[in-house]
Amino acid sequence: MHIAKPYDDPNYPFWGIMAAAIYGGILLGDGPVNVQRVLGRENLDQARWGSMFATLLKFAPVFIFAVPGVIAGVLFPGRETKTTFVTL
Repeated sequence: MHIAKPYDDPNYPFWGIMAAAIYGGILLGDGPVNVQRVLGRENLDQARWGSMFATLLKFAPVFIFAVPGVIAGVLFPGRETKTTFVTL
């Protein structure tokens, strides 16, 4: 069983997984958080800033985990996928 599949895998295509992660993680999981941040603020300006901050926090794991892995895969193409973070 492998966690990382190649980008052209017929069962788990890379772009399909990325689209599903973005749709499921941001669009579906962010609604209740933003509603609570908007309803809990004193004015509209604070509600906007709270909503933008919550969305920024949802994007943070993508840049912490996915982008370094992609960079390691490009810099060291011959390495096994399990050792990319160790190599980087």
